[in-house]
Amino acid sequence: MTWINEPYQCSHNWLFCRDDFRQDIEARAEKIYLRYATAKTARAITYSFMTLYDLSIPDARCAADELFDMTLAIIGEYTEKEKTQ
Repeated sequence: MTWINEPYQCSHNWLFCRDDFRQDIEARAEKIYLRYATAKTARAITYSFMTLYDLSIPDARCAADELFDMTLAIIGEYTEKEKTQ
Protein backbone atom coordinates (compact mmCIF):
# COMPACT_ATOMS: atom_id res chain seq x y z
CA MET A 1 0.00 0.00 0.00
CA THR A 2 1.39 3.41 -0.95
CA TRP A 3 0.15 6.77 0.29
CA ILE A 4 1.34 9.76 -1.75
CA ASN A 5 1.11 13.28 -0.36
CA GLU A 6 1.65 15.00 -3.71
CA PRO A 7 -1.72 16.80 -3.86
CA TYR A 8 -1.09 18.23 -0.40
CA GLN A 9 2.45 19.21 -1.34
CA CYS A 10 0.98 21.36 -4.10
CA SER A 11 -1.77 22.92 -2.00
CA HIS A 12 0.32 23.30 1.19
CA ASN A 13 3.81 23.76 -0.20
CA TRP A 14 4.72 26.21 2.56
CA LEU A 15 4.32 23.38 5.09
CA PHE A 16 6.21 20.74 3.13
CA CYS A 17 9.16 23.14 2.92
CA ARG A 18 9.49 23.10 6.73
CA ASP A 19 11.88 20.57 8.27
CA ASP A 20 9.84 20.26 11.46
CA PHE A 21 6.68 19.47 9.51
CA ARG A 22 8.41 16.85 7.34
CA GLN A 23 9.96 15.18 10.39
CA ASP A 24 6.65 15.22 12.25
CA ILE A 25 4.72 13.65 9.38
CA GLU A 26 7.35 10.90 9.04
CA ALA A 27 7.32 10.19 12.79
CA ARG A 28 3.53 9.96 12.89
CA ALA A 29 3.46 7.71 9.83
CA GLU A 30 6.00 5.44 11.53
CA LYS A 31 3.67 5.09 14.52
CA ILE A 32 0.83 4.07 12.21
CA TYR A 33 3.06 1.50 10.55
CA LEU A 34 4.07 0.05 13.90
CA ARG A 35 0.41 -0.59 14.78
CA TYR A 36 0.15 -2.96 11.81
CA ALA A 37 3.71 -4.29 11.59
CA THR A 38 4.42 -7.99 11.71
CA ALA A 39 7.60 -9.99 11.22
CA LYS A 40 6.84 -10.08 7.47
CA THR A 41 6.03 -6.40 6.90
CA ALA A 42 8.34 -3.57 5.91
CA ARG A 43 8.05 0.11 5.12
CA ALA A 44 9.56 3.02 3.26
CA ILE A 45 8.41 6.26 4.86
CA THR A 46 9.20 9.78 3.75
CA TYR A 47 7.19 12.96 4.08
CA SER A 48 6.10 12.73 0.43
CA PHE A 49 5.15 9.07 0.24
CA MET A 50 4.72 6.13 2.56
CA THR A 51 4.79 2.53 1.37
CA LEU A 52 3.81 -0.23 3.75
CA TYR A 53 4.71 -3.68 2.39
CA ASP A 54 3.07 -7.04 2.96
CA LEU A 55 0.11 -5.90 5.02
CA SER A 56 -3.10 -7.87 4.94
CA ILE A 57 -5.87 -6.26 2.88
CA PRO A 58 -7.87 -5.22 5.99
CA ASP A 59 -4.74 -3.79 7.66
CA ALA A 60 -3.75 -1.96 4.48
CA ARG A 61 -7.19 -0.34 4.32
CA CYS A 62 -7.03 0.69 7.97
CA ALA A 63 -3.49 2.04 7.62
CA ALA A 64 -4.48 4.01 4.51
CA ASP A 65 -7.42 5.54 6.38
CA GLU A 66 -5.15 6.45 9.28
CA LEU A 67 -2.50 7.97 7.00
CA PHE A 68 -5.18 10.07 5.30
CA ASP A 69 -6.62 11.25 8.61
CA MET A 70 -3.12 11.90 9.98
CA THR A 71 -2.18 13.98 6.96
CA LEU A 72 -5.26 16.17 7.25
CA ALA A 73 -4.82 16.50 11.02
CA ILE A 74 -1.18 17.53 10.87
CA ILE A 75 -1.86 20.06 8.11
CA GLY A 76 -4.65 21.48 10.26
CA GLU A 77 -2.44 21.64 13.35
CA TYR A 78 0.40 23.45 11.61
CA THR A 79 -1.97 25.80 9.79
CA GLU A 80 -3.62 26.71 13.10
CA LYS A 81 -0.23 27.28 14.76
CA GLU A 82 0.76 29.60 11.92
CA LYS A 83 -2.41 31.67 12.42
CA THR A 84 -1.71 32.20 16.13
CA GLN A 85 1.90 33.28 15.70
